[in-house]
Amino acid sequence: MRFGGVASRLALASACWGVLGAAAAAQSTGQAPSTDQSQDDVAIVVTGTRIPRPDLSAGSPIVSITQATIEEHGALELEDFLNTLPQVSPDFSRTTNNPGDGTAHVNLRSLGAGRSLVLLNGRRLASPDTGTAIDLNSIPEAILARVDVVTGGASAVYGSDALAGVVNFITRRDFQGVDFGWQSDIYGAGDGRVNDEHIALGTSAMHGRAHLLVYVDNLKRDPVLQGDRTFTRVVIGDDNTNGTLFPFGSAAVPQGMIDVDGDPADALIFDPPGNLRPFQDPADFYNFAPDNYLQTPLSRLSAGAFGNIDIGAHAEAFFELMYANPRVDSRLAPVPLSTFIDVPIDAPFFTAQARQILSADFDPDADGIAHFRIRRRLSEADPRIDSHEREYWRGVAGFDGHLADWDWQFSYSYDRNHTDERVENNASHSRLLQGVMVDPAGNCLDPSNGCVAVNIFGEGQMSSAAVDFIRIASVSNFTTTRQQVATASITGAPINLPAGALHIALGGEWRRVESNFNPDPAFFTGDVLGYEALKPVHGAFEVREIFGEVLAPVLTHAPFAEELNLEAGARFTQHSTAGDSWTWKYGMQWRPISDLRVRAMMQRAVRAPNLAELDTQTTVGLGVLDPSIDFCAASNDPAGAGLANVCIAQGMNSSAIGVYDPSHPYFYDLVAGGNPNLRPEIADTFTAGLDWQSHGPVVAHASLDYSHIRLRDAIESFDPGFALEECAVAASAGSAPCQLVTRDPSGAVISIRSIPINFAVAVVESLDVDVGVEAPAPRWASFGQDAELSVDVRASHYLQNASALSPSEPLFDCTGLFACGSYDLQGPVTPATTAVASFSYRVRPFEMLLRWRWIEGVENVETAAAAFYGQPPPVLAIPHIGAINYVDLAFQYDISAYARLRGGVDNVFEQAPPLMASEQVQANTDPSRYDVFGRRFFMALDFRFE
Repeated sequence: MRFGGVASRLALASACWGVLGAAAAAQSTGQAPSTDQSQDDVAIVVTGTRIPRPDLSAGSPIVSITQATIEEHGALELEDFLNTLPQVSPDFSRTTNNPGDGTAHVNLRSLGAGRSLVLLNGRRLASPDTGTAIDLNSIPEAILARVDVVTGGASAVYGSDALAGVVNFITRRDFQGVDFGWQSDIYGAGDGRVNDEHIALGTSAMHGRAHLLVYVDNLKRDPVLQGDRTFTRVVIGDDNTNGTLFPFGSAAVPQGMIDVDGDPADALIFDPPGNLRPFQDPADFYNFAPDNYLQTPLSRLSAGAFGNIDIGAHAEAFFELMYANPRVDSRLAPVPLSTFIDVPIDAPFFTAQARQILSADFDPDADGIAHFRIRRRLSEADPRIDSHEREYWRGVAGFDGHLADWDWQFSYSYDRNHTDERVENNASHSRLLQGVMVDPAGNCLDPSNGCVAVNIFGEGQMSSAAVDFIRIASVSNFTTTRQQVATASITGAPINLPAGALHIALGGEWRRVESNFNPDPAFFTGDVLGYEALKPVHGAFEVREIFGEVLAPVLTHAPFAEELNLEAGARFTQHSTAGDSWTWKYGMQWRPISDLRVRAMMQRAVRAPNLAELDTQTTVGLGVLDPSIDFCAASNDPAGAGLANVCIAQGMNSSAIGVYDPSHPYFYDLVAGGNPNLRPEIADTFTAGLDWQSHGPVVAHASLDYSHIRLRDAIESFDPGFALEECAVAASAGSAPCQLVTRDPSGAVISIRSIPINFAVAVVESLDVDVGVEAPAPRWASFGQDAELSVDVRASHYLQNASALSPSEPLFDCTGLFACGSYDLQGPVTPATTAVASFSYRVRPFEMLLRWRWIEGVENVETAAAAFYGQPPPVLAIPHIGAINYVDLAFQYDISAYARLRGGVDNVFEQAPPLMASEQVQANTDPSRYDVFGRRFFMALDFRFE
């Protein structure tokens, strides 16, 4: 395919780039996608089914975006474009600094990235870690043809993980020629540049019987610090009581704070002379924002080869080889310290005034050793850097063939991910505790390891020698995952019914996944300050499946039934750990007239537990139990509440009922790890919709889809207090929460297991609308040439987006709220309605595009939560966030038949992000949902010879 149009001087490219570059430098601060799909003259396979069809009809809602549409808006990273789709809840992306693991995700219907199945050419990809979410950095963007997004379950067709839907990336197949391009992005503040260069070469041989496509893509993204933007430079907070905003931050302050009881109002802080004074809330909090990344840096090299060769007249062999090497860094403020310490009161760190307070308040046994919790920011050290470098290899080999009335396919894929996470500029917990135990002369009581005195009592008091002594310069965690998948299937139409042929698809699949996460010994032992101890994961599982689909025509060319088809499918799965499960689907497609199609589908989908949930190594720590929440305590009357049998089943003697009644908190064993007894999550999905299309000089389409997803047995881990609370609600010794608790004969809690269990529920109900028109431009706008105008509008509206961590709890609906979300079941911002509209004007060789993105306003969750729990409404500084509008402009110019210039500006009017204060995700807002950078300029030059 040629770009088309008239020839022009190539100097236009540099001239236009110069204009946009100057505009970018002058700034002081910081679409609806096309529904066109390429199709062959014969039946094709649509995402969401394995049965080839003579058109692009599908039983489930499907959105198809061509690579041309993605290029039009200058999206170099797939997640940036996918996150603008109304069906997608923004997830890990370029703004994900903390928490973050260097990956980029897609999250359909806000049910979590691990519940959205990602495919490449209809085949499953491998997760880079012990979970199930796929890193979009591994997708070969240089050779994409289109992206299909199917919402609603699809486990009967593709297996586990397709709870919320499927995202299928489809590559070009028969491209012949050379395709190379360059693109550069920059923000209006002159920073955050992203550069990408790619080349793809396609050729055929053996008189067209063999084809080879190779590609290389290199991308580099520069960082932006939160300190580089006024909006994100200072952490802003509010206390939800008096409606005021204030500078906020961390209680781990450079001066050092003695945390008496967890309440800042009772804390003490070391002033510059070294004396102790009351902590000032919020003035004394530490502003950690400036050191953090607002945009994380990324370097990514990807390369690969795709090929196929005919074997005789009725079969072909094919292969896919892929390599990707993304590296993403996160950056955090210097190490925060929050730990209990013992320190001699006569150590040279303290003034006389400080010694007096320590002796009076923190040395109850008068042994000269003060014991207290200290919070301290080790500001004498450098900011922490967390680097994730990943190597991803993928190989696919298989055969396609035709035999009599049947088409058959066999494929085998092998994926390997290896991630090296390197964390720099950390500090050792054990060495810090060693370094504060000194005599009056400042000598370590334990001189091993070259100990030097570590003075953390006052800002800037640590010497360079002390910094070096406690520094952990670099630690590394390694993750390796391997996935093997073998799939065989046949499709055919062996039976002719009165209304047409009965189509059948049958097949089987085998899959093995293994993963090993090996934390650095310093992480495993919990010696790295600011991080919890990391537990190894070593595990594997195998899956064996058989599946089938049928598409049966019932009526054709009948009154009010131009076409009526029924379809059904089922899949039986044997999971080596999670057991057996069935998934299924049934539905219909009805065309009362040729331009109108009505469809409905009912599906059962599952997500099997991942290796992190199954096989994380068990560790035992200490928990502190508040007796007031223990339902077995006499003061809570377990007998009167009908809970005595539960207490006895957990290990308590019946004679202790009404006797056990502790008056003070006490320690118990907190057991954390995986749970090999997990079952698959289950989702029942109903979708219904209609599509209308018109043809002629004016081409129009419209669709309306309804979707209802009910998820049960969702896998979540709960804190110990919640386990006790839910056990009391369940009032059954056999319930999952009650089985997490073990007691001694006296009734005291011995241990509580904080492990993942099948317990949570969610309901997501939505409406999707898509309307588009393409028509010749009026004569006054065509300049004497053939010109086209098009508009496409997509919108999604949540009727319900609710969840509960327990089936015994009422569902809490997050629709229209911010700062809402139960673990990973909902996003932090859940607008009821989002929409994206694109408008284009084409008069060859020029095309102009305008995109409008709209996010409906949201209310603060605190107001809804107060009403939900029957509490007085809070006085909020930010009770709601208004609707947000973004306008983007782009253009394309065909310089010649082989060269194209592209450019544009996102967020033309520099819409500022909304302030979320203490309810923020990061950077005072939710940067995955709202633009935090201001205008983005991009320019690209593409060459294609074929």
